[in-house]
Amino acid sequence: MARTDPQVNLRLPADLKERLEAAAAATGRSLTAEVVWRLQETFEADDADPLSEAELDVRLRELGEQLRHVELVQRRILEHHEGRVQDPASTKPARKSKR
Repeated sequence: MARTDPQVNLRLPADLKERLEAAAAATGRSLTAEVVWRLQETFEADDADPLSEAELDVRLRELGEQLRHVELVQRRILEHHEGRVQDPASTKPARKSKR
């Protein structure tokens, strides 16, 4: 931002100002730069094309498939650690040796 940019004076609730100051410190920005960045982000989000219902359905279905895969892998890993299968990629249970 240049010194020639217009200035805007505004009132903020104290807690919001504190949150902005903390966020600015965490990101290494000045308070002004943090406020400008956050405002720009909201306008960019407003300008983004919303997903259609069909696109949302497709993405939700894909996420569901990915979640099922993660759960399957997690279950296989747990079974492997419990000694019930020889290999986490295997679906056949390991045979326990008779001693």
